[in-house]
Amino acid sequence: MSLTSVVIVSACLLIIILMYCVTMNINSMLSDVMADFRIAVFIDDRVSANELSQLRGIILEHPEVTSVIYLTPEENRDIWIEERGINPRLYELLGPGMLRRRLDIYIVSVESVSGVAAWLESPELRQMGISNINHASEVVEQLDSIGRAINSASIAIIAVLAVLSVVIITNTIRLTIDGRKNEISIMKYIGATNQFIRGPFVMEGMLLGLTGSTIAITLVVLFYDGLLNLIIDTFLVNVPRAGDMLVSGNSLFPVLIPAGLLIGGLLGTFSSIATIRRYLDV
Repeated sequence: MSLTSVVIVSACLLIIILMYCVTMNINSMLSDVMADFRIAVFIDDRVSANELSQLRGIILEHPEVTSVIYLTPEENRDIWIEERGINPRLYELLGPGMLRRRLDIYIVSVESVSGVAAWLESPELRQMGISNINHASEVVEQLDSIGRAINSASIAIIAVLAVLSVVIITNTIRLTIDGRKNEISIMKYIGATNQFIRGPFVMEGMLLGLTGSTIAITLVVLFYDGLLNLIIDTFLVNVPRAGDMLVSGNSLFPVLIPAGLLIGGLLGTFSSIATIRRYLDV
């Protein structure tokens, strides 16, 4: 097991683990945005409380709608101040009539945004008191497409690096077999079983995979939280709740460490078994 092989396998597995971390964090951020996504339906001032209750009930009956939350103008104001950073003085200057009553509609998935929004725009519901609808469906659909593209790219990169790791481990085992042909011949001559001869090569491949994954995991564990904080302070300083959107090391490591070791061990074992069957005549 050469140092070069260990370094290259470690580098490949490190990139695989980093791609997994990046994908998990991007998915976490997108999921947080999607979970908070809502269609805002603004209600005409002439709609009575009974009519509003009836409208809310009709919207709740839609199969793609999970919940409908009613907001008074005052609650609407508080959301503008808290979530959008609007200066409270602006609300005071323009007067309480600047904001209307609204219904926040939460849906099953982002794929349903366009359909639900089109249904809300129907003349029947408009006549029941809907004055305006805000849903930004194009933005949400673009975010969803970005998330899918990132996941696909990550899977492709991980697959390529996994194959590269297998090739490196395979070549390492093959060189080991070439260098021990005389020893193998002697062992076969004195009656060693095939399993006995294959065992050391399988162990070497497995140890190479485990060593590479251990080095990669150790580097990630040591530097992950510091790198995450650096990214937040540098690029996401103006993003509200950025720290809550990203996946912390405490949440990531219980899955990452055993999975990384398992993948490294399996890659090494699979590579060594495949190499033995191809190059070792036992």
